[in-house]
Amino acid sequence: MRGMNGERREGVDEGLRKGLGSEGWCDEGEGQRERREVEGGWIGGGGEDEDERRKEEKEEEEEEEEKKEKEKEEEEEEEEKEEKEKKEEEEEEEEKEKVEEEELL
Repeated sequence: MRGMNGERREGVDEGLRKGLGSEGWCDEGEGQRERREVEGGWIGGGGEDEDERRKEEKEEEEEEEEKKEKEKEEEEEEEEKEEKEKKEEEEEEEEKEKVEEEELL
């Protein structure tokens, strides 16, 4: 297989024979494998420690996203509550004004 600059890359040919596909290899440097996430793990260098580290990072990111979503929901609920209270106060003021007008008449 030829690289980006037309040079022959032995590592890529070997990877294709193993069924990794050309996208499983990095175009920069001979024989370097690029890590790709696939169902059930990773294809490419790094080993189990790297896989575990990436899995933990992914879990942490998911937890952060869930936390942000929860905070956003709480803020929205609080805003709705404040709007409801404000509306109730306005209604009370309108009622008071009506009562005062009736008393004056």
